[in-house]
Amino acid sequence: MEVDGDGETMAKKKIPVPDVARMVSAWALFTAGVFLVSFALAYHHLPCDLVCNCVQPTDITWMVSCAASQAAAAALALLLPGRHRCVRRALVYLVLTLAIVVHFVLMMAAESHNIVMIYWTIFFMAGDYASVLALMLGGEED
Repeated sequence: MEVDGDGETMAKKKIPVPDVARMVSAWALFTAGVFLVSFALAYHHLPCDLVCNCVQPTDITWMVSCAASQAAAAALALLLPGRHRCVRRALVYLVLTLAIVVHFVLMMAAESHNIVMIYWTIFFMAGDYASVLALMLGGEED
């Protein structure tokens, strides 16, 4: 049997599982940042393939507030210490719900000729789906 530097056998050593809540929070913070930047570009009429001109200004205002709330909650969930796991998990479910709502509304607002926006939204919704599965299957470090 092999022995590592700590004197434990390699067979008994646990492989650490990353904290799923932190991974999902990082994903939600990334998607919120991408959408906030693309909304800023669309607001200033710069060419942007993600949002373009298919979303009405009132929709953009609502979606920006939703994405900003998502980013704030994701940052808070990432910054919480380890002893607040139930609060972090509740924040992660809130963040994921906000992300799914924003991505669904963006998908419904997509015009059929804006293929880039449709593919980006499908990518983000697939990430949301993977995040939901990761949360449901557990995997939080003890």
